[in-house]
Amino acid sequence: MSDRLIISRARPVDVAAATDLFVAYLAFYKVEFDPAKVRAFVSDRLRLNDTIFLIVRYEDTPTHKGVGFAQMLPKLTSKSLRREWILNDMFVVPDC
Repeated sequence: MSDRLIISRARPVDVAAATDLFVAYLAFYKVEFDPAKVRAFVSDRLRLNDTIFLIVRYEDTPTHKGVGFAQMLPKLTSKSLRREWILNDMFVVPDC
């Protein structure tokens, strides 16, 4: 296995990898949801492009698998009259 990590912004085609990571993230925090609901949530985020969802993979990992993710949510700030991004969720699979 390559040691080189690839970090890319998730797209709708990445919904399977993003969902698997999000389910593992929720399980880590002992939060249980129906995987279909998680998939719908993640799919909406990627389709609507209303968050920044980054997926981390090893270079030679199949595109449907990931080893980590970070999700940033937008916040509008009146003091600077712009959008800021808040790192809301981050997870790395325990093996990594």
